[in-house]
Amino acid sequence: MILICEQCERGIEIPRNADIVTCSCGAKYRIDTEALTYDRIVNHSVYRDIEAELKRATEKYEPEFSDIMQALGVITAEYTELANEIIRHSPPERVREEAVQVAAMAVKLVQYLDKKAGGKG
Repeated sequence: MILICEQCERGIEIPRNADIVTCSCGAKYRIDTEALTYDRIVNHSVYRDIEAELKRATEKYEPEFSDIMQALGVITAEYTELANEIIRHSPPERVREEAVQVAAMAVKLVQYLDKKAGGKG
């Protein structure tokens, strides 16, 4: 399971039987598995699915965006596909698939921006 840090919004993997976890930003969280709320924990499979989609897209297309306008075009196209699936009342699995694709392209944009900023991330 992953806890989302309230300070930096990074995911922190929660090891089994952990009492305390520390985020890379330095924030510490006491873990009480009975008291954890669903909105603060994200199933790790979501991150794996986004990572897999990013890898698939990187292998199929270019490994990084050539510029910010290309990123805008790709993310707009993916978002439009997601919106269309929602408008059509598509099954949740199909909507989720499109949402993962949007998220993967958003990650790809962040990677592009970090690289442009000098290797952050």
